[in-house]
Amino acid sequence: MPLTTSELFAKVIAQRNWYKSLGIDKSLASKTKEYFAKGTLSEAKQTEILLKLGYTIRTPQLWNSTVVSTIKVEYPTEIITQLVNAIRYTAPRSNALNEAYHKAKEFLDHNSKL
Repeated sequence: MPLTTSELFAKVIAQRNWYKSLGIDKSLASKTKEYFAKGTLSEAKQTEILLKLGYTIRTPQLWNSTVVSTIKVEYPTEIITQLVNAIRYTAPRSNALNEAYHKAKEFLDHNSKL
């Protein structure tokens, strides 16, 4: 069964003298283990160490995008109007949806006066 980088790294550093073939001293190995336990050892560093120990990557890394949209909005009021109309006819509405509806409605009312 394939393991994530962190899962494999945890198994490796749990072994006694895991660092010996890297040519690093015990204090650096101890600090590395400490940083990993705190969650501050980067995945890149974990990968570097695993590769030096002779492990290979079986599958390519998968990436998730945090970019919501790269679409340039030229007419935000039209989009907000469509959202307000869609929310208006949604029942029942949660408090958050109600709040969003009123804020969007305020925005439209303010911008229509400009």
